[in-house]
Amino acid sequence: MHATKGGGEGAPLRDVCSTQRTSTNSNTRAAARIVTVEERPIASSVESTTTTPPPGYKAPRFPKELLRRHRNGERHLVATQLDGADLEDADLREIDLSDSSLREANLLSAVLSDSKLCRTNLAHANLAESDLRRADLSGAELMEADLFFAALAGADLSNTNFGYTALCAVNLGQVLGLETARHSFPSFLSHDTLAASAGRLPDTFLRGCGLSDWEIEAARLHDTTLGRNELKRIHKRMLRLRESVPRQSNPVFICYASQDETLGHRIHDGLQAKGVRCWHHLRGADPSAIDHDERIRTRRNPTVILLLSTHSVNEPWVQTELELGKALSKLTKRRVVHTLHCDNAWQEHSWPESIRDQIQRKSMIDFSHSDDDPLLARQLDNLIQKHNLLARPTGTTHRSID
Repeated sequence: MHATKGGGEGAPLRDVCSTQRTSTNSNTRAAARIVTVEERPIASSVESTTTTPPPGYKAPRFPKELLRRHRNGERHLVATQLDGADLEDADLREIDLSDSSLREANLLSAVLSDSKLCRTNLAHANLAESDLRRADLSGAELMEADLFFAALAGADLSNTNFGYTALCAVNLGQVLGLETARHSFPSFLSHDTLAASAGRLPDTFLRGCGLSDWEIEAARLHDTTLGRNELKRIHKRMLRLRESVPRQSNPVFICYASQDETLGHRIHDGLQAKGVRCWHHLRGADPSAIDHDERIRTRRNPTVILLLSTHSVNEPWVQTELELGKALSKLTKRRVVHTLHCDNAWQEHSWPESIRDQIQRKSMIDFSHSDDDPLLARQLDNLIQKHNLLARPTGTTHRSID
């Protein structure tokens, strides 16, 4: 059994799913939790908005306090800060932990059905074998979280953020809001997740997880309701895509200032249409976010597209990206950061000698006239070919996927 992620070959589940699962009979105990798609979809019974804590409310400070208060009937336990808490096998059904932080928490086999986890930080959390049926995880952070064998029927994942999230051996076919999910990085989808979800996953979600266009077509084949003619059409399209669209070796990240978000989205959407799986990294004034993203990207051998503009050239994060990219280039023996520009501010900026060679005129691509759709398409083709974003087979040409 293999997991699929963007920008590379599938890897064995033992290599990509968290090793935090410690129960010796975990697979046997969890196997029954993969809910079949034939079951009637379960609508979330949880309200989408949180209520204001009552006067005098104090959030739990320790795991035992959280469990005791929940056991005594208290459900509204919002804004709880319990990073790294050990809550294995905890029964927390119907709890409201909205706006809480449970980073790196151990929630192995925890019961969180009908709970509210809106905007809760669950990055790096172990949610393997957990019961999240009908839970509201809208706006939650699931970066590098482990959901191996989690039960998710009826869960609301609207605007939830994914990135290197282990979605292994889970049924996503009855999950709500996947089409609005956000993706900071590719994620891991195992074959049995695609099979259990029966071809009912939104294309936007699969692209965000890093699946190529032909892999998305292949995922449709798990739909047991398809007729013979539709199966033939999918096979034909899948084979055409597999033969014509090249393999992507490295995940691509587009970094730009918040003021350039419109152009950043156009570049992102245009590259996706041409078969390049890429992810937004919108930059603000928080340098810690850059450092965290760079540490994650470094482990995955990335390609970074850096958009230079009047809004970004004077920002410290631009120089940080270039310096970190140069260091990574020495390790990978290839150029990691490629620069684009949408105005001439980069020419007037006083760049340090150590990074000036990374932004030489000959390596820049001009996106200053990106409002012109045909010109933008040609610029994107130039970007793909000039920087080898796709390893195209000899004799083929680029085309968008309809």
